Parts: sequence; C-alpha cells; structure tokens
Amino acid sequence: MGLDRGERPAYKVPLEEYHEFASPLAVNDVLHPKYEQRLLPLQDSKEYNVVFNKNLNLNQGAYCTEVPDEFAALIDEVLQEEVGEELPLETIEVSGTGTTTTTTSSTPSTANLDDFSFTIPEYLYFDDRDRIRRQVEAALNSGKNIIFTGPPGTGKTELATALGETAAQREAVDDYVFTTATSDWTSFDTIGGHVPADDGNGIEFQPRIFLNCFREEGISPGEPGEIVNEWLVIDELNRSDIDKAFGELFSVLSGDSVELPYRRDNQVEIRWVDDQEEMESIASNPDIFPVTPAWRLIGTMNTYDKASLYEMSYAFMRRFNFIRIPVPDLATEDGVRTDLLDPDGDNNFAAVWGLEDLLTTGDLAKEMAVLWYKLNQHRKIGPSIVMDMLEYIQAYEPAYRSEALTDAVVSMVFPQLEGMRPRELESLILSLTDGEAVDTGETVAPSVSEDDLRVHAEDFFDIDLSDDD
Repeated sequence: MGLDRGERPAYKVPLEEYHEFASPLAVNDVLHPKYEQRLLPLQDSKEYNVVFNKNLNLNQGAYCTEVPDEFAALIDEVLQEEVGEELPLETIEVSGTGTTTTTTSSTPSTANLDDFSFTIPEYLYFDDRDRIRRQVEAALNSGKNIIFTGPPGTGKTELATALGETAAQREAVDDYVFTTATSDWTSFDTIGGHVPADDGNGIEFQPRIFLNCFREEGISPGEPGEIVNEWLVIDELNRSDIDKAFGELFSVLSGDSVELPYRRDNQVEIRWVDDQEEMESIASNPDIFPVTPAWRLIGTMNTYDKASLYEMSYAFMRRFNFIRIPVPDLATEDGVRTDLLDPDGDNNFAAVWGLEDLLTTGDLAKEMAVLWYKLNQHRKIGPSIVMDMLEYIQAYEPAYRSEALTDAVVSMVFPQLEGMRPRELESLILSLTDGEAVDTGETVAPSVSEDDLRVHAEDFFDIDLSDDD
C-alpha cells in the first residue's frame, strides 16, 4: 500500500452509528486530577481495558474500547458542565460524588404496531401493487405474521426486505434481521443450545437467530443485554424442516410463553410480554427473552416446492397470512402483452429497471415479452429473471444480439426447468422460435437459436430430446 519504512498496515473500520457533540469535549476535561479517585479504580480493574493509564493519559492503541458505566457517568457529568449536552440514548444516574453509578437503558415499549402502513418502493413494480399493499397492512394490523409465496423471481425477497426496512422506522421496532433458511436447520440454529463455555469450564446455553431478535447478549457473562425488537425476515422458508427448526416458536407466534429446556442462572424462557410493568421487571433477567405484540416474522416461500408447502403443519400455517405474489398476466384477448416491457411506458418493468435504452433496440422488447409468455406456458418464472436476462444481454457485445438472447435463456432459464419431463422440455424449446401474436397486432418470434438451445438442453439435463421414451 506504499507504506513508508517502519509503518505497519492497519484496518479502517467505519462506524455505523455515532453521535457528534455540538462542541468538542477536551480529553483533559475528563482525565483531570480532580477526578482521580473515580478514575484510578477503573484503571486498576481487571474487568476493563480503559482508554487511560495511571497518569491519566490516553493509552496508545486502546481508544476504541467498551466504556464502564462509571466512566460513562463521569463523561456525562463533564459533558453537561462543559458543553451543555447529555450522552444520547441512555440515562446515567450518579449517586453522590462517589464512584457508585447505575446505567438505566430505556425499556422497549410493549405497544402493538398501531395502524401499520406500508408503501411498496418505487424500484418494485407489481401489476396489483395496491392490493398487495392492502393485504400486507391488513395482515400486520390484525396481528399476523406474513409469508410471501409465488414462483421464482416475482419479487418476494425484495418485498420482504422492503417491509423490514419500513418496520425498522417505527418507534416500536429496532431493526430487522435477514437470513436464508437451509435444510440443515434445527432448533439449535434457530433457538440456541449448549456450547462450550468461554472460560473452558463446562458448557453453557448460547442463543441463536430467533432469540437474538429479542435480546442482545450482555457484555459480560450473566449480564443482561439490551432488550430489542428486531423483526425476522427468512428467505426461502420452505428449504427448512419447518417443525424441526421452528418447534419452540409455535407457541410464541400465537402470543403464548414457553420455557426452553435450558438453564443459565435461571430457566431460559421466551416470554410473550404485552404489559409495560412486566417488561420493566424482567429487563434485568438475561434468561428471559421478551416478545412484544409489535414483533413479526416475515417469510418467503417458493411455491414450486409444493411438497414442502404441504408438509408444513397446520399449527404452523395458521400463524401466518399467506400473500401470493404471482407472475403478472402476460397475455390479453389481443395477444401477448408488450406494455410490461414497453420502453416508452411510464409505469412498467422497463421503467423500474432503467433498461429503456436497451429495450428500444430493434424488437427486443416485443421479443422478450413473447419469450417470457412462452416460458410461462410450461414453467412460471417471474420478472426478476427477465431482468437478469436483459442485464446479461446489455453486457454482451451488441453485434451478437441473437447469440446473447440464446445464451441468456440457457444460463438463466434452464436452471429453473429442473424436473420437467423430456417431451415437455422439447415442446418448450421448439416453441421458443415460433411466432406469437402480440397486442399491437403483429406476430413476433424471439430471435433465439433452436439448434443451440437443443444442444445445451441435452447437455444441461443429460437427456436425448429425440428419444421417444
């Protein structure tokens, strides 16, 4: 990196959140001899790695450290005296002039969502966006969790993420956590389980994905971490063995509490809390993970895997509202719809994706509309896959447009066709070069190579498309 001799590489870590004072607070105003009796015991403590030494000078290399409550209280005092501000986010109480201090974090509210409203982002286009919005708002305001269902590429993941981002702006919600389910998930991955203790002495319970949405881990073992309300967004929910991975959460999703088969200082418990006094009473118990009425689980599910869908227990399914995100209607009585990809349209996929210039090339917009329609006669694919194909074509050498379109089908559509019977595959591939009537009164045929598609399909699916079996 062009470092001078004797210099060492370093890491630069941007702060995600910080608070800048209106006026600077001088270090020497805090590390002052008059506060010696309060500072030196912290410097001598083996619990902390503080930023100052016994001479009340800054310790080189220890500037970014955890701050003990006592030190934070002193900083707050000096800040108020010298600058006229208080530390944000916390209230720090100091008892007398001694070193005894307590730090009291604000306790999260147990209120419900209170008329949750949702605006689908402009970067997402849905033919029936208002109806989807109404479904989302009705589900959340009636106390339900949500699973978005539909074929691949219909925008389920983007919609769930946008919903999490909207929720994080509400006062009752701290943030959201995004994760993708796997077939290996068990309750150990989702709820938690026993792991070797940090001190090497036996085992201890460690919370995982779900429980971390309700309470953060304390700085020290046994210390209560901050209570939080972080929504959980799980992509591809049906990849997991639902009952095995979510068992202990069933009751909580219905507003009940459940004791887990683990102990730390106390029995580990997921507790449904809708009373503010109860929330305050359990704030200091690190073994209770409180769930409030404002918490939600948002999932996405690929409806192609119907086996997984119907293997879900009714006990699980009835705790959710299933909101279908379909492929839009691709044809009318007049023929294949071209308005969805019309580069001159103001409110369609072309405008949202910003690919208007590409789609003005020749008849690419109409060809892609016909191609999308033909593919959906055999296997539903959503607009996100069409967008991927167009972006691939845009990056291809312009002189080879037909080749690019063919390769886009092979690389982005073929993986979606797994499981189709050979004859159905052959029927699909042969149909892709046929002309189709579109709603502008023309007949349009996608400029793809049937021979190339056939060769790639036989290699990709390990089949002989000419076989009669």
